[in-house]
Amino acid sequence: MADLGLKVLDRTVQDTNRWLRETATQLGDEDARKPAYHALRAVLFALRDRTSADLAADFSAQLPLLVRGIFYEGYRPADQPKDYRTLDEWNDEVRRELDQIPADAPAPEEATRAVFTVMSEELDWGAVRKTFTSLPEPVRTLWPGVPEEAAKD
Repeated sequence: MADLGLKVLDRTVQDTNRWLRETATQLGDEDARKPAYHALRAVLFALRDRTSADLAADFSAQLPLLVRGIFYEGYRPADQPKDYRTLDEWNDEVRRELDQIPADAPAPEEATRAVFTVMSEELDWGAVRKTFTSLPEPVRTLWPGVPEEAAKD
């Protein structure tokens, strides 16, 4: 990897590449960076748009710098939070983003599981708990590694 000469940038490039590699692995092909990027982007957008601006800011502070940039791409806080409550509504939101890319996009639920798995491995549970509990119950079931007491919130 090229050294950009600035530690904060070098670190975020490494971290973002790790997130993409882990997402691709969760999707079944560790070399499939493009579908992994689109899955990450689509799920981050759905998550961001389902939360309040304050909660989105709290959550995004835990993300690597470049991933945080993806999270905020095209963000319109005045239009949030959206009120989807079912898994079908969540999947429709994720699909809306995934439909904008070539045919190698994962299914919405597969993308969500993959990204939530990476988040559960990369982020501190205490820092993302409020975001998790703001999600509708059917969507929460896709997030692995949730402490038992939090799953009941």
